[in-house]
This record gives sequence, structure tokens and C-alpha cells, in this order.
Amino acid sequence: MEPQQGYKSFKGAKSLEEFQYNLTKHLVWLKDLKSELQFYTAILDRPIFKTQVMNLFETLSNLKNDIGQLEEDRMILFHQITSHLSHITKNIEEQDNGHIQLFKDKYEATGKEMFNFNDKISQFKFGFYQYMQSVMKE
Repeated sequence: MEPQQGYKSFKGAKSLEEFQYNLTKHLVWLKDLKSELQFYTAILDRPIFKTQVMNLFETLSNLKNDIGQLEEDRMILFHQITSHLSHITKNIEEQDNGHIQLFKDKYEATGKEMFNFNDKISQFKFGFYQYMQSVMKE
């Protein structure tokens, strides 16, 4: 499954409050994703699979490894965004606008990472659902 479009930046003349709002939305999505990834792992641990499926245990093991990697990537992004939000909040409280370009650059890089990670999650879900449909008991 190919991404339908590439990342496009809309940083323009955003205020620190807009950066803060958008990063907070990303943070909430990443928090919710933790439960979703745990759910996928729980599904893989259930006896819900057809018998006689070729390479079932290898594929399930690979899926668990993929979920583990996605969780690691999620945590890295979560900590990056938490750090960015902390710096932005501090600058808003101090009314220090001297670092706006630095925040724009960090926001741009984080936005691109979030876009790529979201694409990676979408590809995983697509493959996971397709595989599960083919190997689950009816």
C-alpha cells in the first residue's frame, strides 16, 4: 500500500499557540495508539486461528516484532513532542518570541516524522487486517 500523497508543510506564520495545539493533538493520538498496539498484541495471543495455516507462528512472531518496533517509534515521537511542548509552553509563559524560528524548524521536522509514522501505522494495519481475515476461524 503506497501513501496517497507526500508530506506537505504548512508552517507559514503560525503562532506558538498553534504549534502547541497541533503538537498536543499529535501527543493525544500517540497516547491512544498505545492501547491500540496492545490490543493487536492481545489478538495475536488468542487461539482464534485456523488450523493448518502455513507459517502461522513465524508470521505471528513477525507481527509481534512489528508491533514492538511501532511501540518503540511511538515512544520516541512521544518523548520528542513532550519535550517540544515543554519548551513552547515555557516560552509562551515567559512571552519570549525570540526562538520562534527554532520552534518552526523543530515543528517541521516533527510534523514530517509524524506523517511518516502515521503512514507506517496505516500500512501495518492494512497488512494486519488482511492477514487476520485470511487466518482467523469463522
